[in-house]
Amino acid sequence: MSKNSLKSQSGITMISLIIYVASFLTVTVVVGFITTFFYNNVVTINSNLGSTSGYDAFNNCMLSEVKRADAKIASAKSSGVGINNNYTYKGNKYSFASFKYKSNVMQPKVDDDGNEVHDDEGNVIMVSATVTSYSVFLYDKTRRVLYYNYSVLCKNVDDFSSKTYKDASGKEVLETFIKINDIPFRTTYVLNNYK
Repeated sequence: MSKNSLKSQSGITMISLIIYVASFLTVTVVVGFITTFFYNNVVTINSNLGSTSGYDAFNNCMLSEVKRADAKIASAKSSGVGINNNYTYKGNKYSFASFKYKSNVMQPKVDDDGNEVHDDEGNVIMVSATVTSYSVFLYDKTRRVLYYNYSVLCKNVDDFSSKTYKDASGKEVLETFIKINDIPFRTTYVLNNYK
C-alpha cells in the first residue's frame, strides 16, 4: 500500500468518528428532553392524585355520614366555638362539621339507688333508652389536616368550610368546600329525613 492510500483511509475513519459522536450526542440530548418532560408530568400527576385520593377519602366518609337514616347536622362552622363529646374548639384555628345520631339501646332498669331491678325469676329487667352520639369532621388550619372522628383523614388541606340550609323540599343540605394541594372541591350533600 502506498502512503497516500493510508492517509485517505484515516480521513474517512475520522469523518465516521465525528458523525458517530455527533449523532450520539444528538440522540442523548433528545432522550434527555423527553425524560425531563415525562418526569415533570409525573410529578404533576402525583400531586393531583394525592389531592384526589384525599378528597375521595373525605367524600367516602362524608357520604357514609349523610346517608345514615338517623343523621342530623349538629353544627357546621368555619370558625368559632363548637362542642362535640365534651371537646370544645375555640377560635379561628378550626373549621368543622358534626353529625348527631339518636339511637335506641336496651339497658338495665335501675332503682333510685342505682341498683339493677330484677323480675320474679331473677332476670334483669331491660328498658329502652335513647342515646345520642356524634361524628365530627375537624379541620386544623395550623397543621393543615382534616380529622374524622379524631383520626387523620387528609393532609395538605389548604381550606375547609361547610354550611347548612334547607332545600325547597325541607331536607337538610350540607355544602362543603375543601381545598387539597391548591385543588378545590365543592360538594353538596342532602341528608335523609331525620325523625
